[in-house]
Amino acid sequence: MPEQIFPAELKQPLPRRVSIQPILLFAIVSFAVVGLFLEGLLMGLSYAQAYKAEILRARGVSATGTVISRKMYGSMAKTSYHVSYSFQPPAAASGKSPFHEEVATTANAYYHLHEGGPVDVIYDPLDPSRFEMNVYDDVRRTDPHKRLADMLWVSSFLACILIPMISYLYWLYWREKDLIREGHMTWAVILAEKEYVGRRGMQFLQTTYEFTDAEGRTVQGVRKNLSRRGDPSKQCRELTARILDNPVVLYNPKNSAKNMLYPGAFAICEKP
Repeated sequence: MPEQIFPAELKQPLPRRVSIQPILLFAIVSFAVVGLFLEGLLMGLSYAQAYKAEILRARGVSATGTVISRKMYGSMAKTSYHVSYSFQPPAAASGKSPFHEEVATTANAYYHLHEGGPVDVIYDPLDPSRFEMNVYDDVRRTDPHKRLADMLWVSSFLACILIPMISYLYWLYWREKDLIREGHMTWAVILAEKEYVGRRGMQFLQTTYEFTDAEGRTVQGVRKNLSRRGDPSKQCRELTARILDNPVVLYNPKNSAKNMLYPGAFAICEKP
């Protein structure tokens, strides 16, 4: 059996220097950047739609377009209805191509319209490229600020998803950081190793370990999501061997039930 040696970086005076794993930092930053981008995009789109609707309500002119096609997407449980149409403002009738647009619409409007038939359109006479299908005079009857409010609900829902995800990822780091920074170290004994299949069919190793804290209490712990000893990746195999062949535990001296096999997956102990 190889001689057990405490990792050199753990021998530094407390509190130890700790940093976040680059892959976890990348995940947190990526979620934050994507979230901010989507939030900004939603806010920009909602403002643009509300502004367009306000202009069309204030000075829009009615016109008649032509339905090009109708399409349904989805299943019986959830179906979306789309209409493609074209129209040509009277002032642009000579020498200019008509405007085209495909929009999502309601089931009532979808079944009200027919391919090749007319469709009501409203457009801005100062800028004919600003137009909208206006079945049942929806543009004038709908408060444009309601559209903005609807998009704000979507934006809030997105934030309710991303913020907990980012918080959870940071919590994973914070949990290990405290143990690495202030935890007492001792040797562990590996009691069992068990391979299991996780999500998407990926194979992992779970190990059960035991150690004795400074008060003489025997404590057991479990470490999941380790790479198998026979993992195709040499780097993963070496990390698993480092953890299990020289098992070192870091534990909270005030509550040894809070412990971890070193090294962890989310925090790094920096060399002094």
